[in-house]
Amino acid sequence: LRRCRLYIWRNYNGFGFTVTSESQLPPIITCVESNSPAAAGGLNIQDYVLAVNDTSTADVSHAELVAMVKNARDTDASVELLVLHQDFYRELKKVNRLFDPKRAKIIEAPRIMPINYQTFPKHQPRTCLLRLAKKEKSFGFSIVGSSTSTGLYIDE
Repeated sequence: LRRCRLYIWRNYNGFGFTVTSESQLPPIITCVESNSPAAAGGLNIQDYVLAVNDTSTADVSHAELVAMVKNARDTDASVELLVLHQDFYRELKKVNRLFDPKRAKIIEAPRIMPINYQTFPKHQPRTCLLRLAKKEKSFGFSIVGSSTSTGLYIDE
């Protein structure tokens, strides 16, 4: 469970995330743009959005959610999303366990775009060489598909 605090950056348009437009509740993050406030603030693809600035999203439409985020952006140039990854949410629901929003880990994006975000080459293919340490069982990331069929994404 995370509280992701995002800020508008002068040299970036928006917060850099997309929420499903389907009537799925709770709403789910379907895209997090690289080098965005959302990426710096800890949002991940397949996060359920449980609250926006402490207002529950349990019964809101997509249009209402978008309005909540835009209102927060226009009022404070920031927004705080209470999120939980889809897998953990489903596990908690399965065993009928509640979660306490007060115990959420706070992840705060920087208030201005970091210099390495500004200089990172945009839309450039790159190759990453990864080595798995003998004591490790995984590389520490997962690959997820997009609901829009635009490809695969590395998550976390």
